[in-house]
Amino acid sequence: MIVPGKFVNFSDSTLSHLARILAAIDEPTSLTELFTVTRKHFEGPSEFMYAMDVLYVLGAIDIDLNTKVVSRAH
Repeated sequence: MIVPGKFVNFSDSTLSHLARILAAIDEPTSLTELFTVTRKHFEGPSEFMYAMDVLYVLGAIDIDLNTKVVSRAH
């Protein structure tokens, strides 16, 4: 679930995961390594990718699809 609501706590929402992912991106890092570092916060890879999609759409991260390297947006 992306947003908290009556039946979804903030800690269980995708929004709560966004800050955790951003905090893990100190320097450009591979998508696999980023998932490895943050996976304890996600139920699976699909939930992680959903959060990554949200960060990308918001313009918070850049992803090089050729090298699969993630960095904070400038």
